[in-house]
Amino acid sequence: MLARFYLRLEIIGYSRAIGAMTGKQGITVDHMKCLYDSRKQSRNKLARLKAKAKQERFGKVLSNA
Repeated sequence: MLARFYLRLEIIGYSRAIGAMTGKQGITVDHMKCLYDSRKQSRNKLARLKAKAKQERFGKVLSNA
């Protein structure tokens, strides 16, 4: 659960960085692409953690029945 919280904060950080860097001089397309790619990776990782947690909860419900 703590890992999901940290990932959410990381995604927020990437989003804020993207917003702050948009339109600034000296920022290249590669900088922005790296931020977008990193944010996407974090979102995918969060989705996997959420799916794993859901599967674990679902498994517990079935085993207790």
